[in-house]
Amino acid sequence: MIYWCPALHCKNPDCPFRETLPIFLPCPIRLETTVSRPDWPRPDWKAFVACRQCGHLYEYTERDIQWGASQELGLWGQNQFVRAELECEQEGCEFPVVVHMFCEKDIPHATLDQKLFESSKQATCSAGHRPSDPLYIKRVVGLGDL
Repeated sequence: MIYWCPALHCKNPDCPFRETLPIFLPCPIRLETTVSRPDWPRPDWKAFVACRQCGHLYEYTERDIQWGASQELGLWGQNQFVRAELECEQEGCEFPVVVHMFCEKDIPHATLDQKLFESSKQATCSAGHRPSDPLYIKRVVGLGDL
């Protein structure tokens, strides 16, 4: 079977893998390519996503998603898509800075924390504030959907 597979391409013009190693996204709807691609995500979707190859972080929207076909869904057996909530720099702000990353399931916590630290400096919370310095990671969870 061949399935629809959503992905992003790194926006960093200097990323040596921007065209060859996409950032795969977890889609909650697994559909074969014999039917129309899923109506996903919502048109107003946006997220800060870090490239696991170069470490750069950019904000992506629904329009950045490219749909391809994949014969193998085993990609998710060894990998995961994580959502990290970081403390905002503005004291008393109720919104976390949210960063997403596609990475290996067995990535050591220290390595993931370092990747988040290196890539999250340009992210902002919903109110427009940057992450706290020093970086404080509130929570990291694996996602099956954005």
